[in-house]
Amino acid sequence: MLLQRRRDDRLTPCLALAAAFKVSPLLIAPAILLLPRPSAYRALGGLVGGLTAAGLLSLALTDQATYYVFDVLPSFSGGVVSLNNLSLPGVILRALVAGGVHAAASLDVIFLVLEVAALVATWMLCRGVPGARGRALMIAGFLAVIPIVQGVTWDHHLIAEILVLILVVPFTRRWSAGWVLAVGGTLVATANQHVLENWLAAHGVAAPYNTFTFTVFVAAASCNLIGMCALWAGVVVTARNMRTRDAVDAPLPVSGSRSPVPV
Repeated sequence: MLLQRRRDDRLTPCLALAAAFKVSPLLIAPAILLLPRPSAYRALGGLVGGLTAAGLLSLALTDQATYYVFDVLPSFSGGVVSLNNLSLPGVILRALVAGGVHAAASLDVIFLVLEVAALVATWMLCRGVPGARGRALMIAGFLAVIPIVQGVTWDHHLIAEILVLILVVPFTRRWSAGWVLAVGGTLVATANQHVLENWLAAHGVAAPYNTFTFTVFVAAASCNLIGMCALWAGVVVTARNMRTRDAVDAPLPVSGSRSPVPV
């Protein structure tokens, strides 16, 4: 509602608070670069101040804070083999274990490179839309891609998918490609894939696997991941459509006059 009414002053703290609960603010911080310089400085100051305050509060509440930040979190970057890990690294590791393949230690580095590459690709694909619309889509892109490529994505992390949906749907037409990908992706991403996996196991899709049952297992294990990828694609398609629409609607310069300077 605030986005549709263009109330950035009220939308920003609401979005920041919601994202901070389940998403690392540092991963969506590049969106600050899209702000005008004075606003970017204020946003950067708010980010640094918020992280500092949260860090000091954590240290005051528990002596395990430093252990969690410097030992536990880095161990998640390489993925975790768990039924509840829904990210791409998690699905890859589960598939390797199910296929009897020992995961190489180098996968940690590969997953980290993949995460950085995905963030850069999202920036490139979502940029070019001016104003508040562009900032909303850029943040939506980051929020959508992070659960896909981070080492660990638990069920509760998928609350970020709802934030993405709220940000992208106002810029889509019902039943357009972007709308279908965003809404459909959210529904699939938030489905309970364990129900599907348990049903398949009860019908013989369990170890030891043959080629067919292994393929079905990987498809079932990727159910939420497929939804997350579709939602991210919905953001990218919406950004592309908005760039195209802006280019078509842009007024042509009058003959003999100077071309308008982009804002």
